[in-house]
Amino acid sequence: MVETTYEAQVRQIAAFDDLLDYFQAQKPRWDGDVASAQAAYAALSSNLKNVVKNEMNFSVEIDPDAANPSEITGGVFNYIGDAIDAAPRGALVTLNLLAGKEHTVDRGISLLGRQLYFKQKGVGDRPVLKIGAISDENFNHMRGFDTLGSESLTFHNIDIQFPEKNDPALPWSSLRSLVRYTSVGTRIVSLTSCDITGIDNQSIASSVGAGISIVSLNNTVMDGAIYAVSSMSSGVALISKLSLTLQNGAGLNEGGTLGTNYLMN
Repeated sequence: MVETTYEAQVRQIAAFDDLLDYFQAQKPRWDGDVASAQAAYAALSSNLKNVVKNEMNFSVEIDPDAANPSEITGGVFNYIGDAIDAAPRGALVTLNLLAGKEHTVDRGISLLGRQLYFKQKGVGDRPVLKIGAISDENFNHMRGFDTLGSESLTFHNIDIQFPEKNDPALPWSSLRSLVRYTSVGTRIVSLTSCDITGIDNQSIASSVGAGISIVSLNNTVMDGAIYAVSSMSSGVALISKLSLTLQNGAGLNEGGTLGTNYLMN
């Protein structure tokens, strides 16, 4: 029910005056907020190229022993997988692995269009990329990097250790490669000054479906019963090598026919 007495009208007018005073007092602040937002938008628009460039070049340090990792671009992460997950899709991700330390890959890591560059940071022994394995009731599965389209991985001054079976009584599944592919797209794996060790028919990459696998090996040692490319019943592979050493049963390809589904220099 609306009040109609004189006293009620006086109270309503006073309340209106108070509300008007409040809005008038706040208006300069609101105008300032709008001006600040407009200036920030203008600055962002004029600097858009640099913003995109910085976002799409994601460079971090990987230190498994860091007590308080910042987990931002330009900062420190404990784990390789977490750093890759934090990078924008499609970014160039530079992973500076601290020398003399062991860096684990204990889960499947999806690249989602990212291009990865692993390199040593600091003086000393090469960092070691230690790959894990799990098993279920039927198979052993090697951990690694899962690609969906066209991605690349570059390793420089990194040693890579493939795992033993988690359950020696079970065979490996098809997931026994460092880089695992979907059935389409082109993926490039490049290694320079790396030692790769393994014991049980694992591989750097696999070639399946209609996928194309390119493996480049420069000044690299492959040691043990491992391959550059495996699962060559389908797909196409290109293997390029320079100053490559194969020892203790290592090979470049498992299966396949030269000139049909793989090429090699």
